[in-house]
Amino acid sequence: MGEIITLAGQQVLREGPQLKVNGRVATPNGFADAVFEGGGVKGIGHIGALAYAESIGIQWVNVAGTSAGAIVAALVAAGYTSGEIKGIMDDLDFNQFRDEDIWDRVPVVGKAISLIAEKRNL
Repeated sequence: MGEIITLAGQQVLREGPQLKVNGRVATPNGFADAVFEGGGVKGIGHIGALAYAESIGIQWVNVAGTSAGAIVAALVAAGYTSGEIKGIMDDLDFNQFRDEDIWDRVPVVGKAISLIAEKRNL
């Protein structure tokens, strides 16, 4: 027998690498599709989800994503594991992705003007 855990608010039976809901394997044959949402820092969060999925034996069939999620999906599709993707993220300089416009380059008041201008566009 396995252990009962709560996953997404639902009682799930964990038997080794498989999860069972009402006696059925949660992902038939351990295969699943995934869509990874964009949003910068969420790309880092996807690594934790991938690591958990790997730990219960899920293998990805189709993957897709937007923005940061598309980068993660591309790496997964290329065969990278969550550990390998984490290694890539650990070595990445996130300052390369800063969104600077002309106002950010103005001394003293530029950052404030840029912030106000960006908030008005939302």
